[in-house]
Amino acid sequence: YFYDLPSGILLWQSFLRGQVRALRFYKNETKLLAGSGDGHLYQIDAATGNQDWRADVETWPFQHIGVSSDEKRIVVGGKADPATIMSDRGEILWKAYVDGAVHWSDLFSDYSVMIDGQYYDAKGNKKWVIGGLGMGSGIIFQDKYAIAGGDGVVVVDKQGRILWKWDSIRESPDKIQRYTRFVKPTSDGKYIIAAGAKVGDCLTGFVAIFEGRFGPAKAESIQLQPLPSQPL
Repeated sequence: YFYDLPSGILLWQSFLRGQVRALRFYKNETKLLAGSGDGHLYQIDAATGNQDWRADVETWPFQHIGVSSDEKRIVVGGKADPATIMSDRGEILWKAYVDGAVHWSDLFSDYSVMIDGQYYDAKGNKKWVIGGLGMGSGIIFQDKYAIAGGDGVVVVDKQGRILWKWDSIRESPDKIQRYTRFVKPTSDGKYIIAAGAKVGDCLTGFVAIFEGRFGPAKAESIQLQPLPSQPL
């Protein structure tokens, strides 16, 4: 369903043959990507609701649809294998089988891709893996870094070096494991915002804000300190 925000008028609706849990607009907001429970990714014209194309991604896309900075490549995963990399025309280029659900994926400008804790080059060759990285959420930042959630928050560079890490067990006052379901930096890179819940207790949430700076891609350049965590 697509509504006009000021008036609340329904402009159009498009039947996608399954429950939708992932949406992504292009920068100019003329096109919309939607992941459907029928195992397809759809591109929809935002003005009319007409479907431009649909691509078979073999799984139910949810949480995140990654788009390259030039909007020529798309990556999407879902509740099971695989992660699918395609062109902006819906042409499938390659797929990555990660032996489980894909919690997040995103693209660098050279079309290399992060899929949870795995880094692939533009041709689909796996270059490195960091176990446990990004099993909740993540994002590419400044085309240099991957910022990921999971059992805390981690910042890595394209070479797979861990530049900074917040361990939710060791660095929380109560020493209880927290699962980060949302992580996002501010546009100036001064803050990283993380949110999630205690493992095994979805009713007890948390928000944490980390303050610091991003510099050249080497470990000593990343300086981040956690601000007080505020329970929800």
